[in-house]
Amino acid sequence: MRIICTSLLSWLLLGVYRGVILDPQTTLQGVLASIPMGLAASYYDLILVASLTAATLILLFAAKASRLAFAAIVFLFYLVVVVSLAWGFANINLVKMLGEPFTFQWLVYGDFLQNADAKNAMGDALNMRGAATLGGSIVLVLVLGSAAGRWGHRLSSAGHRAFLIALVLCVGAALAATGYHVRAEALPAPKVDNPLVYFVQSAWFSSTPVMLAIGAGADDPDVASVGERPPETSSFQAPTPNPIKNVLIFMMESVPSKYIETFGGKYPITPNIKSYAADSIRFDNIYAHAPSTHYSIFSLLTSMYNDISFYGMTSRYPYLPLDSISNTLSKHDFRTGFFWSADSRFQRVDEFLLNKGLDVIQDYRGQKCATPTFKLSTEQWKNMDYNSDLCTAQSIIDWMNKDSEQPSSACSRR
Repeated sequence: MRIICTSLLSWLLLGVYRGVILDPQTTLQGVLASIPMGLAASYYDLILVASLTAATLILLFAAKASRLAFAAIVFLFYLVVVVSLAWGFANINLVKMLGEPFTFQWLVYGDFLQNADAKNAMGDALNMRGAATLGGSIVLVLVLGSAAGRWGHRLSSAGHRAFLIALVLCVGAALAATGYHVRAEALPAPKVDNPLVYFVQSAWFSSTPVMLAIGAGADDPDVASVGERPPETSSFQAPTPNPIKNVLIFMMESVPSKYIETFGGKYPITPNIKSYAADSIRFDNIYAHAPSTHYSIFSLLTSMYNDISFYGMTSRYPYLPLDSISNTLSKHDFRTGFFWSADSRFQRVDEFLLNKGLDVIQDYRGQKCATPTFKLSTEQWKNMDYNSDLCTAQSIIDWMNKDSEQPSSACSRR
């Protein structure tokens, strides 16, 4: 009876958490009002709790002759309950930050919770108020479950039988009702999936971290080397004579394509890019494949993927002898330069750039800027200072004008 009562209370608490995920609330009154919505959407939580309870009861019946095995099964049951409740509570913030429950892929990306980003995220999520709320709710479930179980043991045999029949019917009705509600309302899967099951599925069925890339088959020329690609795979025809004299590569911080007008953006925030639309070629399959500066720099310059890991290739392997776009253009008599508004020592990008055929490597430290430098570096967070992007743009213009007759290639990180 204690197992059953604890399971029932655990599902109710998971329903409370689910309500906050679906309808975020900051007040106690708001949380209470969201409970019916959460319970109605707790289909996958109920499946987990019902499966755990049924498996535990079956194992206890099979192991009733062994006191040690009986105790071990009970211990494992309560351990899974505590982990499920703690994970369910953490899932409130995880869905808010990640857009989905925590996965094995996020665990790998975060260096198994050892890198600075992961530690800071955990520090923000695990505050004293949250820890007290979580600890108090778990204790309440365990205490009330134990008390209700002791009360249940006082029932007669007929009472036990009636209780179990009613419980089975109620659980079956709840499964049917919550399942129908989730499907009828078309609730988003990341907000209704049980986080513990979601994590196990991500590790069991897709243990290899996914690449943030467009899907490609084995015969797709995009995944073949240049030498293996037949010439007809590209529809691009280079104009003759080539009107392109200078090559400028701009890497812009946090600029999704959906906001750029030539990609269908609704707001007039990229007028200069729009003004060149008639003379431009738009490539839809070139994109930042990871939300990280040094990952993008590595891929943009070398046409290679970064290792799918928490570390960047610039910081781990800065001196790899790789061909790059700057090496190639330098061999064809282009002047080449790399200009950055921030500190190129970040993730050892400055060292990575040394053997890439660049004539000039300049970050904020080498710029003559009328506006003050933004000083954000600390002992813990180094290389965080930067200049205005206007200073970087002016540095590129001055560099190109020094020898305007010779073709130039510049990469600007802004």
